Order: sequence, then structure tokens, then C-alpha cells
Amino acid sequence: MTDLDDPKEEHRHLSHLIAVHPGRQISPLTTPKFAEAAKVSMNARGDGATGWSLAWKICIWARHRRKLDAQDSERNAEKPDYAQSV
Repeated sequence: MTDLDDPKEEHRHLSHLIAVHPGRQISPLTTPKFAEAAKVSMNARGDGATGWSLAWKICIWARHRRKLDAQDSERNAEKPDYAQSV
């Protein structure tokens, strides 16, 4: 199998992580290797986001039980420019 994801991709799109959220097929408890891959993808995309992608990042980090990452994303959501984009 060939990994086609570009590790330097910072685009906010997260549709490839649908099995993490809103799905439940990938979890650190039940599928740790897939969860680690999802975490690598999230880290590669960075903290920046606008609109709903930021809300999804909060949920995905929460599913990964990454409280500090979820809180960082939540703080970004409180910024005025984010509130206007939703």
C-alpha cells in the first residue's frame, strides 16, 4: 500500500478523518495504529482553521483524548474572526 497523503499539506479539509469524527471506527482505544495516523494528519494541518473545520478539529482532538490540543482549537474558535465565519 502506498501512502498518498502529503505530510506537508496544511489545507483545512478533514473529510479523510470521518472515521474519527463523526464516525467511531477509529479510536486510540480500539485502533491505536489508525488513531496515530489520524493524529499525524491533524498535526500536519496545524492549528489554523476557519469556520467549521475548526469545530471539527476540536471534536477530533477530543476523540483522541488530547485535551490541550482541543483547548487550543477552542481558544482559536473564540477569536472574533472565527465567530464571523460560522
